[in-house]
Amino acid sequence: MTEQEEDLRDGRSETFGAADRVRRRGEYRRIQSRGTKVHSRRFLWMVHPSLVGADHARLGVVVTKKLGSAVRRNRIKRVLREVFRRHRELFPSASDVVAIAKHGLDVDALGFHDLVEEVRSARSNLQRAARRAREVARAEVATASSTASPSARSTADEPTLRDEVDV
Repeated sequence: MTEQEEDLRDGRSETFGAADRVRRRGEYRRIQSRGTKVHSRRFLWMVHPSLVGADHARLGVVVTKKLGSAVRRNRIKRVLREVFRRHRELFPSASDVVAIAKHGLDVDALGFHDLVEEVRSARSNLQRAARRAREVARAEVATASSTASPSARSTADEPTLRDEVDV
């Protein structure tokens, strides 16, 4: 039996669908502004608790034009998405993760196995950052609920922090 057949039998899917991606600009901005940072050799990882109710990790990738042509930038994104797709267990569950490629990244030397090892070495830091981000979000919920009146929370058009974060 192939590895892919085993994954399907176990209920795991190796696709990288819309539910697995950070897609909207507002989501990227929220993760980058309120997320917890983790540095690795080639990437800056931003981790924030998922607000869409997903129990699995979601990935977003940012690669600036300073890193080269579209072909080079797309290769970085493609390899990173493949690492995420095949090794989801390395990423913190119920979290949104944005990987920002660092300046000076050598695209030609970027290989799948090298990137898997980099994510493996950053795994404990990513897990710790996810826990820290959840604690901060819970503290924000407690602060928001103690300072806002109940009528103000119920009449708001935007979801409150209590609605966004699993407490």
